Amino acid sequence: GKNLMQKDGSTRAGGLEPLLDAARQFSRGNRIAEVRAHGSGNVNDTFLVSLASGSGRQFILQRLNTGVFRNPELVMRNMRIATEHAAARLERTPMGERRWEIPRLLTTADGHDFWIDSEGQFWRALSLISDTDSFDCVRDSAHAGEIGGVVGQNLRDHLGFLPLGRKLVTVARDLSNLPPPAALTANPRDTETLRGLSGRYEFR
Repeated sequence: GKNLMQKDGSTRAGGLEPLLDAARQFSRGNRIAEVRAHGSGNVNDTFLVSLASGSGRQFILQRLNTGVFRNPELVMRNMRIATEHAAARLERTPMGERRWEIPRLLTTADGHDFWIDSEGQFWRALSLISDTDSFDCVRDSAHAGEIGGVVGQNLRDHLGFLPLGRKLVTVARDLSNLPPPAALTANPRDTETLRGLSGRYEFR
């Protein structure tokens, strides 16, 4: 990602200090070495925080878009329930040789898994799953097959989650401030690849 510290010391977030202040809440006293924009999401603002020392030398910092998620505390409640369940299941039933990790919610010094700054901005932090890539679109049929396997495994992992589903709450979303469809660009339609995927995975 682009280094957030510009020559004038400012950032896309409107100044480096508020961003560093948010990162410090989750750094467990370790000095912040660098903060960079991370990923290509279009709802929340996501940053990669690098620490000068300590375990877990990097983590993900996010500023939730409270214009979309009007009740971010409820978002965190749902996320906490789901990730704790998934992590506990993974500990009970390892995936063998296959690497399978769940991001962990990090906490502040007072034990909260979010922080609200003086401007009312809502921040959370997650553990970084290292040596991985994220993709904005499917590259080929092999890639699609891998995604299908992951989706299937997630469904299997969460069958035991059904009783816990009663603890989840519906989070109100306001999507009116997202880019209009006309502002989005689409990849060229690849009819042959779509037909091949449909046959391979028996979509009906």
